[in-house]
Amino acid sequence: MNPSFDLDREAGEPVITGAMAKTLGFELLPMVPAEVSGVPWETKLCWLGQVRGELYGVMGEALADGRFDAEEAGRANAKIEEEIAQLRKIQARINAEGGAGGQIVRMTGEARR
Repeated sequence: MNPSFDLDREAGEPVITGAMAKTLGFELLPMVPAEVSGVPWETKLCWLGQVRGELYGVMGEALADGRFDAEEAGRANAKIEEEIAQLRKIQARINAEGGAGGQIVRMTGEARR
C-alpha cells in the first residue's frame, strides 16, 4: 500500500491524502453516519428551511451595499456550512432508509459519485 496511507493512519486523519486531493481540486470530508432519531421528517425539513431563511437574511443584509466585506462573508459562510451539515445528515438518513448504507463521501471538483 502507499506509504502516505500509513502516515495518514498514524496522524489520525488524511493529512497527506487530503493535500493530494486538494492539488487535484478535490476536498476530502469525513463520512457521516446516519442518525436514527424519533424526529419526524417534517421537523427536519422545517429546520432546514429555517437555516436557509437565516442564510438568505445574512446574504440580504450583506448585499445591501452591493458587496460582501470580510465579516459578512464569514457569517454567510458559517450559515452555508450549517446548511451543508444539515443536508448531509438528511442525505445519510435517506441513504440508510433507502439501503445505501448511510455513509456519505463528498468530493468537490470534477463530478464523481
